[in-house]
Amino acid sequence: MQYGRKLIRFTSLIFILAGLILLFSSKDIFPNFYNPAFMGISSLFSAFIIMVPELVLRSETKLKNDAIIIFQLGLTLAIILNGLGSLGMYQLFEWGFQYDKLTHFLSSMVLGFVFANVLAVWRDMNIKKLFMRFCCQE
Repeated sequence: MQYGRKLIRFTSLIFILAGLILLFSSKDIFPNFYNPAFMGISSLFSAFIIMVPELVLRSETKLKNDAIIIFQLGLTLAIILNGLGSLGMYQLFEWGFQYDKLTHFLSSMVLGFVFANVLAVWRDMNIKKLFMRFCCQE
């Protein structure tokens, strides 16, 4: 999980740098469909959101810390996929590839899995028990 933590920190740094560039650069250097101020604030907020689980959920056990890292990696992946869409990947529909549909499906699936994993580890439950408890109650 050491590499996961490094990837999370690196990605957060890239989001911070991108946010500062978008906020303080001339609007003329970006494509006309960009909203640099909004995208810059979103990028800085994304870096913050990626780091929140580590700040809020603290534990002494390796299992719980690993679950937090997996959760952060899932958040990172979802934010990157959505961010790429904002940078223009959504336009792939012109060539027949529905990037936005793929992104929304993958982001939801990944976030659901990593959230369930954190919840299961934090409550000391099996994933199957967790699923049965939340989905199949009468």
